[in-house]
Amino acid sequence: MYKFYHTTSQRSAPNVFCKTFVHKIAAWHSEGMSNRQIAKKIGVAPQTIHNEIKRGELKQVKLINGKTHYFTGYNAEFAQNMYQMNRLNCHRKEKFPKARAFLSFFVHLFKTKGYSPDATVAKCHSLFAPEEMVSTTTLYKIIDDQRLEVRNIDLEMKMKRCITKKRPEKKSESIGEKHRRASSFCDFS
Repeated sequence: MYKFYHTTSQRSAPNVFCKTFVHKIAAWHSEGMSNRQIAKKIGVAPQTIHNEIKRGELKQVKLINGKTHYFTGYNAEFAQNMYQMNRLNCHRKEKFPKARAFLSFFVHLFKTKGYSPDATVAKCHSLFAPEEMVSTTTLYKIIDDQRLEVRNIDLEMKMKRCITKKRPEKKSESIGEKHRRASSFCDFS
């Protein structure tokens, strides 16, 4: 019987962007530690520390003897705020506000002519620009989220559809288990 051994160890790197590590990075960086030394202490790549310091770099102005001097320094709070702002802006913008005309046209077609979401999307390709429309999947999602006057109960085909539940997978027996079970059978000949 073969045994598989994993030669690679699981590295459990902490989230560098949590507040405690950001403050530790700030303290070690102010002490003069290099990015490599900080990375070794935390257990991440040096590039991660470089990116964190770059993100938290705060440009400041000081007036010394009547002259303005510009300098940069790492600020943990600024880095955390920048991280959270970047996280908020990293997602795709929702198409709902741009597609209001299309959605109201869909509701009108659905109520007056009984068009399904699929038929409406197919019909409207020549009437609306692609950025003014949503896909069939998105349209169903908007209906599921109850953001339109149309509800799931109004969709006949969706109510008729039978949603099958996933069956739990049977755990397969090993060859040794099957052999033991087969050898325990009696021969009745």
